[in-house]
Amino acid sequence: MKTLLHIGQSKTGTSAIQAFLAQNRRELSASGVLYPQVRVGRLLLDVQSHNAVADALVGVTSIYPHLTAQQYFDQFRAEAERTGAEQMVLSAEHFFGGQPRVWDVPDEDAYLAGYAKKIEALAGWLRGHEITVLVYLRPQVEWLASAIGQAIRYEGLMQGRRIYESDRQYFEMSRPLLRYSRLLDLWRRILAPATMLVIPYRREDLVGGDSVSDFLVRSQLDHLCLSSAITQADVNPSLSVEYLEVKKLLNREPRTKSQERVAIECLDRLSRQSSRARSYQLDDEVVATIVDYVADDNASLNARYMNTGRPFVARLDSAQPAVRELLSDDEVRAAMTRFTKEYRRPRNVVRAMDYGIRRFLRQHAAPVHAMLHKAKRAVKAVRHRQT
Repeated sequence: MKTLLHIGQSKTGTSAIQAFLAQNRRELSASGVLYPQVRVGRLLLDVQSHNAVADALVGVTSIYPHLTAQQYFDQFRAEAERTGAEQMVLSAEHFFGGQPRVWDVPDEDAYLAGYAKKIEALAGWLRGHEITVLVYLRPQVEWLASAIGQAIRYEGLMQGRRIYESDRQYFEMSRPLLRYSRLLDLWRRILAPATMLVIPYRREDLVGGDSVSDFLVRSQLDHLCLSSAITQADVNPSLSVEYLEVKKLLNREPRTKSQERVAIECLDRLSRQSSRARSYQLDDEVVATIVDYVADDNASLNARYMNTGRPFVARLDSAQPAVRELLSDDEVRAAMTRFTKEYRRPRNVVRAMDYGIRRFLRQHAAPVHAMLHKAKRAVKAVRHRQT
């Protein structure tokens, strides 16, 4: 069977692509294209991405629905046979990123060894398939700035670990992630795909100006009559700069995961009301270090994988404002006051209880949790069609 692996990279419109594919599963299936779902017990769970599958390749089953790689691929194989699919599409930014996590390994060699094992496991499950690898790559400066913003936002959900201390520390930790050519060489050598599509993620160069339209053309699925027209949905927005500073302070104190999720929701609401920038701005010295660090690797990337006419660069002119937006202590304190007021609203106490109940069901009553999860997705789909 033909298999298209959309391996990311994160922060390149992957969530919008995955939402589109999930909402068009029936139409895709009618055309012989499988975008696999997952079963928990006998209940079909309409997952959007295959990040849990990517992590399971190295034995990590912490992402819901907590299945092993064997269980995932057995289900995919059975679904392909049942539907008569001629092609399968798997989409996960955790293929290119994800496991191993850079903060769990001692050095770059250990990271690359674990990374190779993930690809080797995937190659084993896809033996005999005609594989196409599709990856979008964001310039390293722009990607790292976005990654830091997300790390600050979600750090409290990362098993109580401190991931971010400073821009310099996060860069030093993330070095293995920034040498794209070296990572792609592993994909090419181990997986040996029939086709490898490496696309620079520049909005102005994307077909149709958005990630979904571009993906459909690159994957040769644009001829299908797909009904749900999602374009560049902002499904994973960034916090505005003052609330990122608030979150840095909040990350110093431990909270339960339910409390953490509520805090993130409050910060999201406040950020939507803010007029400040919603993109993280790296320290200027770190920017210069990144550009120098990836220069040789980007030269290899351009020589081996790029045929777009324009060279891949570490930094776009628009990636970061010329003048970094700095906040005074008074501005940060004012933002913290607004957050505290929002967080203490009675509705957020109820919201924290709701998260706690769902966490309990996920751990101790998986079929019930799966049923509620499916119902929630169905309500979202109805609302989307209404709008």
